Amino acid sequence: MAWYDTGTVSVTNGSTTVTGSGTNFVSGARIGEGFAGPDGRLYEIESITSATVLVLADAYLGSTQSGQDYKIVPTQSLTADLANQVTTLITDYQSVVDNAGEGKFDDGSAGSPAITFVQDQDTGFFRDTANEIAISVGGTKVGEFNSGGLDVTGLSVDTNTLHVDSTNNRVGIGTSSPDNLLTIQTGTYANAYVPVSNIRYNTNDVLKFGFTGAGGSIRTGTIDTGNYGFAVNTGDGTERMRIDSSGTLIHKAAAVFNEDGGDADFRVESDSNDHALFVDAGNAGRIHFGGTSSSAYAQTSGLGQLAYHIDNGSDFGSLVISNNADNGWSMLYLNKFAYTSGDDQRFINWYVNGVGLCNVQVNSAGTAIEYQTTSDRRLKKNIQDLTAGIETVKQLRPRSFEWITNEEKTFLAHGFIADEADGIIPEAVTGKANAVDEDGKPVYQSMEYSKLVPVLTAALQEAITKIETLEARIAALENA
Repeated sequence: MAWYDTGTVSVTNGSTTVTGSGTNFVSGARIGEGFAGPDGRLYEIESITSATVLVLADAYLGSTQSGQDYKIVPTQSLTADLANQVTTLITDYQSVVDNAGEGKFDDGSAGSPAITFVQDQDTGFFRDTANEIAISVGGTKVGEFNSGGLDVTGLSVDTNTLHVDSTNNRVGIGTSSPDNLLTIQTGTYANAYVPVSNIRYNTNDVLKFGFTGAGGSIRTGTIDTGNYGFAVNTGDGTERMRIDSSGTLIHKAAAVFNEDGGDADFRVESDSNDHALFVDAGNAGRIHFGGTSSSAYAQTSGLGQLAYHIDNGSDFGSLVISNNADNGWSMLYLNKFAYTSGDDQRFINWYVNGVGLCNVQVNSAGTAIEYQTTSDRRLKKNIQDLTAGIETVKQLRPRSFEWITNEEKTFLAHGFIADEADGIIPEAVTGKANAVDEDGKPVYQSMEYSKLVPVLTAALQEAITKIETLEARIAALENA
């Protein structure tokens, strides 16, 4: 066998790398053969990197040179390697004969199946546990044959006919990407109704699932066309109710709850309240928001509520609002937004027998609240100047006092005692002293302090008159 010496080589002192030019070391040299270098020494070839690069077992001892002649010296290593490979082949083949040759295989694993394919080494079959043949696809177990039959991690029949997504516990019919526990999807559609599932009695649809246009729909009764999501028909096919694609509930007839007049309450729950809305069927005309109390005006604990009751003349008023002061919210929020001067200023108006009497409103600048009460001349008669203002004021007994509460703190205040003012300015006082209701509970007197303003004004005017008279007399004496 001729020694291979095609091309030239470059060598570097102290380096194991030999770089060729015009060489083909892949076909002309073998690992273990000798490299006769330009320095006349023979070196063992440790590896062949490419057609132009080989690596020596020992560093080159000669001087650094390029474009030098060389020779590849054959040795007996090729024969020895071949003998070893034949021995290994016989051993391996004996294992094949003893195992696969008799239909027996190693257990394998999902990542390295025992029975696999040349072009797809991580797809095939393996033994996961006793009495079980597992299926691996892409290195992942997707199913198994066991004593109970076939269990699959994911199942598809055709492309989209039936798909089981075991990772998310979902089933798709007509789709391989179900996004719910059960997703049924059809292909192309027109605007006409396309059923995807039917429940029938004989040949009549009792419950029909399908879609119209681009939206889904569920139908009961016999409906052939339409563009809405849920519809209810009567036996003759007349539509009575629908929920359209925008979510709007449409009734084609009157909606009546508890038509038989039984004691059946109507209740709507929120995530934190069992009675977010409550209609008390046992008491006509009672609607509650946030509770069920029929006497929220006497409430002392719990959460607040809003209640509307028809005034039947026997218990409380029409609108009752309560709230828990510990929660830190106002009883009522009134917001007049986009206000500029000249807009409607009113917040609350009071009427009696259909006639407006007073109101609370924002001032024209929008910076303060005004309390307006009726004072029109056309509503008054026997108009006379108020006299004895000073004498009336002298009878009043301004007091300082502390309010009685259930707290240990004291609340100092200044004002009047209702029963003391009652005989002096009776129109300013409501109620009778020490009155109680039929249950013995106190009915407290109250005072309207604004009723004192006319008396105080009259007293001030009388005092001004006296002051001016005294000033005139003093001026006259000083000028005499």
